[in-house]
This record gives sequence, C-alpha cells and structure tokens, in this order.
Amino acid sequence: MRTLVRIGLAAAGTALVVASTPDVVRGSTVGASLHDLRHLAIWQAAIGVAVVAAAATLRLSRLVLVLAGTFVVLTAAAGAYDVVTGHPGPWSDPTHVLEVVAALLLLCLAWPYVRIGHTSRT
Repeated sequence: MRTLVRIGLAAAGTALVVASTPDVVRGSTVGASLHDLRHLAIWQAAIGVAVVAAAATLRLSRLVLVLAGTFVVLTAAAGAYDVVTGHPGPWSDPTHVLEVVAALLLLCLAWPYVRIGHTSRT
C-alpha cells in the first residue's frame, strides 16, 4: 500500500509541476493578473516538487504535514462556501484537484508516523 501511495505522490507532484510550468514561464494575462497567476503557479510548482521529494524519502517534516493538513481543511471550507454561494469552487480546476489529491496522499503516507505531543527536535 505504501508503495502505491508513493507512486501516486510522485505522479501527482510531477503533474503539478508540468501543469504549472507554462504559467510560470509565460503566463496568459498582463499586469497584476499576470503577477497573481505566476504567484499561484510558483506555489503549485513548489508543492509539486515537495510532493515528489516526499515520495522519494522516508523523512517528512512536520511543517509539511501542517501545510498539507491546513491546505485540505481550508480547501474544504472554501469548497463548502462556494457550494452555498453558487460558485464553481476549487473543484472546477483540475490542477487544484491534483493539489488536494497530493496533500491527501502525503497525509496518508505520513499519518502512521505522526506522534501527537512528541516534542523532539529531530
């Protein structure tokens, strides 16, 4: 099972990097919108690289887990708000769905090793 999760992580991370690259390189708009587009694309690429790295290593930072968990909770809250207000929401963007899948796979991979309340600084 862990091998399948790692393969899924590597695939999702690679797909995120590939999907975000065109917007990082050239963008499809101008001015402030281009800045926002590139900013989002850079974060998507960074998440993709981090997910691929997590698939390749046994050590995961708690900070990455906090980031992934927060991302999933806030995306769920934003999705619920969008449903209530009639907006298409984050689920209409395939790249965003990949981010959620990657975050969930990362949490699935790491959860057995999370020790709540452990204060070691390793």
